[in-house]
Amino acid sequence: MIQSKLPHVGTTIFSVMSKLVAEHNAINLSQGFLNFLVDKRFPEISRNKLDKENKPFYDLMLYVANWPAKRSLNWKTLLAARALENQSYVIGVNRVGEDGKGLSYSGDSNLTDSLGIVSSLTPFSEQFNTFTLSFSYLQSIRENLPFLKDQ
Repeated sequence: MIQSKLPHVGTTIFSVMSKLVAEHNAINLSQGFLNFLVDKRFPEISRNKLDKENKPFYDLMLYVANWPAKRSLNWKTLLAARALENQSYVIGVNRVGEDGKGLSYSGDSNLTDSLGIVSSLTPFSEQFNTFTLSFSYLQSIRENLPFLKDQ
């Protein structure tokens, strides 16, 4: 069992993911490069660049956040922008429910593809869904719109 550094919080997505990672000897995305989309420097921090072989560094970006319901439109807009500008899939996982100060969180978790097409979960509900991602679809978009090479 992994000991939480926040013992009074209880079970969180981070503790669940950490346990699964340990069991399956996997990469822990829940503890890695988490982005919270809060400042104007953000787009540059996550900019997808090409390697020496002209291949993008990543194909999917994962964002885990606590965006309140009153900023739902901002959350969804910024996720779509990151997918479009980086020609990658973007998964945004956001909190659902109400915090101890009465702030409401709508979730609005979604998957956005590199053309900005969004597959959303139902707001204000805890859900689990499986999406199939296509690398060939992503490659086709990058070949037809090769703007990552313009950097």
